[in-house]
Amino acid sequence: TIRVTTPLARYGVSTQGGALVRLELAEYASQVKGGTGGPVDLVRAGEPLLGLTVIRGADTVRLDRWTLAADQPSLQATSAPASLTLSGQANDLGVQLTYTFAPDDYQVGVRGQVTGLGVDGGQVELTLGAGLPNTEADSVENFRNLALVTHRTQADRHDFRSLEPGQAQVHAGPFDWVAVKSKYFVAGVLAFDSTGGRIAAATLRPAPDAGKRPTRAPVTLRLPVPASGAFAYTLYAGPMEYDRLGRLGHDFDDVNPYGWPGFRTLIRFFAVPVRAIMVWMHESLRLHYGVVLILSGLLVRVLLWPLNQKAMRASTAMQAVQPQLQALQER
Repeated sequence: TIRVTTPLARYGVSTQGGALVRLELAEYASQVKGGTGGPVDLVRAGEPLLGLTVIRGADTVRLDRWTLAADQPSLQATSAPASLTLSGQANDLGVQLTYTFAPDDYQVGVRGQVTGLGVDGGQVELTLGAGLPNTEADSVENFRNLALVTHRTQADRHDFRSLEPGQAQVHAGPFDWVAVKSKYFVAGVLAFDSTGGRIAAATLRPAPDAGKRPTRAPVTLRLPVPASGAFAYTLYAGPMEYDRLGRLGHDFDDVNPYGWPGFRTLIRFFAVPVRAIMVWMHESLRLHYGVVLILSGLLVRVLLWPLNQKAMRASTAMQAVQPQLQALQER
């Protein structure tokens, strides 16, 4: 496993197929009860991100059975983006993967080159794990928020708890991004060009014994690959920080869609400024989010005080005339 370190995250890139087997967020501690309180890891054990399968005609080649050669034993991206390249060859099929890590964001750029596809090209299938692991003290609430989110013209949410055990759920693209989210974190693949989305399909496959409300379902994405063999995409795996998500474009800041589609714009009109104020209070005034919530509640009470006063006066006036109303009723 190749260890990659940035100021925000620590990645583990396996030479068995080039998948991400570890993704720790340096600034976020796990809140799991009974845990060690170490950094959040967005990769479930045994369920890596970006596992790759090459599809060529009727042939399916899983790269997790390949041992790839890396151009360096470890990597640090501290002040500028840094790249890691892995490559491998089996018979007439060759694969090269280049990961570029950003020092100031949770993005990983991926460029791939497949040789030996032929004139018809092919496809690559990516894994997005089986849902993000629990990172919170309230695991029930966290798993309730597990969802696959796809985006073509708008964000569409597909909750894990709505899946039927043993029945694959296939969503046909093209999508410009697909993401798996929990309550506070997200892992998403963004792939688009001037013609539109490049993700052909997204599939959820809950196991037959997944239970009534599944909390685990392997997710795979398919991307077309032209005869040239070149493909590219960006992985964002980190917290759902609105500003970071917004900078990625293509409505990726709507990866946590709330409310009915027709009302999302109206809800966001109020929700985004309130959220921005709360984040500013946390970051600029160095206040714990619990204190921020208390102060926000007090601020709302102050702002609504004039309305509350009018309501109280009206209630007092009604109480004053209540005896007269009762007297009229008795007549």
